[in-house]
This record gives sequence, structure tokens and C-alpha cells, in this order.
Amino acid sequence: MRRSFIIIRHTLLALLVLHCFLAASAQESQNKNSGGNKESSQSGLTGAGAGDGKTMAAKSGRADGLGNLSLGGDRRPLYRLRPSDVAEVTFTISPEFNQTLMVQPDGYVSVKDAGMLYVQGLTMAEFSDAIRRAYRGYLHDPVVAVALKEFEHPYFTVGGKSGGPGNTSCAPTLPWLRQ
Repeated sequence: MRRSFIIIRHTLLALLVLHCFLAASAQESQNKNSGGNKESSQSGLTGAGAGDGKTMAAKSGRADGLGNLSLGGDRRPLYRLRPSDVAEVTFTISPEFNQTLMVQPDGYVSVKDAGMLYVQGLTMAEFSDAIRRAYRGYLHDPVVAVALKEFEHPYFTVGGKSGGPGNTSCAPTLPWLRQ
């Protein structure tokens, strides 16, 4: 009895070590596939302010660099622009270029003095970079701030039977409230 307990304990320990080894090798292979481009701050934190001092997420396209694909995918993906989204573009040094832009159904926005830009599917950081590139011909090193003002809010659709507007079938029936 005691001998079988020892064998089971050693087997479980060996499986635990194997599992840790496989997880470490999966992470290492992912780092190699992403170019091994790791930046770390002095405090050991990632996210805004990490690395070279720029205010930027550790990995582009993901909030705080989270989202190990081998462990289940993106946990907090960044918002991507969709048709009918409204963004406010503010130029710090040149306020005459400030504007509010709406993403058209075809995915384009009409930018003042810079033409049309395809922005559907871009994150806000990518959208800011696209605006900055569009105005490089007009402004030297433009400083741009982009804020999402309106977007399609999540909504719910409920199906089922109803007695009419304001009269749901799940409301309690109280005899003294009947008219």
C-alpha cells in the first residue's frame, strides 16, 4: 500500500515538472516567433511608460501586452474603429486643423485638407498615426490627440411573448392594483 502511494506521488511530480517544461518551451517559441523583441522597464512593469520612455503599450494591438495565444487568446483586445464611430481629432499646436470625424459606412473618413483615409479596423493609436502621416505634408511633426466620442454601444434583444408595451408577462399580478 505504501509503495503504491510513493509510486503515484513520484508520477504526479514527474507530470508537474513535464507540464512546467512544456509551458516554458511554448512561451520561448512564441518569443522567438515574435522576433524576441522584449523591452522591460527598470521597475519590471509593462504597459504605458515601459521600455524607452514613450507612452505606448508594450505590444501593439493588445492592451498591456496581454493575450498569450497559446494560453487562450486575447484577453483584452483594443477597440477597433467601425462605421458610424465618431472621433475627435485635436492638434495641440495647430488648432485650426481640429475636427470631428465620422467613419462612413465604407470605412473612410474625410479629413480636412488631407483627403480620404481608410480607418475601419484601426485601433485608436493606429488611427492617430494615420492622421499624423496624412498631415506631414502640411505640418512639421504634427502633435495629434484622438478621442473616441461616439461608438456603437452593446445592446440586447429579448424574444418572447409580451402583453404589450409596459405590460410584461412576468410582472406580478396583484388583485388590488387591477382596474
